[in-house]
Amino acid sequence: MNYALPEPRVSEPEKPGVIPANAKCLVFYGTLVMRGNLTCIVHATGDNTLLGKIAKSINRPRPRSSLEIAMEQFVHFVAYLSIAVGLFTALAEYNMGKTPVKVDSRGN
Repeated sequence: MNYALPEPRVSEPEKPGVIPANAKCLVFYGTLVMRGNLTCIVHATGDNTLLGKIAKSINRPRPRSSLEIAMEQFVHFVAYLSIAVGLFTALAEYNMGKTPVKVDSRGN
C-alpha cells in the first residue's frame, strides 16, 4: 500500500464545522510540497494540534485488567512463599545446631 499519495490543497478557508483531518486548506507537520509554492501560518503547536489531541486521548489511565490483577496476586503469593520457606529453612537449621558460616574478607 502506498501512503505517499499526493492530495491537492487549496488556499480558500473551509466552511465552519469541517473536521480538520478532512480540511483541504490545512497541512500537517511533515507535509511535502510536490508542486508549486507554499506559505503557511502556524495554527497550533504541541498538545493543541490534531495529533497532540489524539496523543492526549490515548495516554489516559486505563483500568487494570483481571489478568493483570491475578498476575500481581500470584507474584505476591510466590514472593511470600519463598520468604517463608527461606525463614523456615534457616530456623530448622539453627534448631539442628548449625550456625551461619563466616566468610573472611577474601570470600573464602
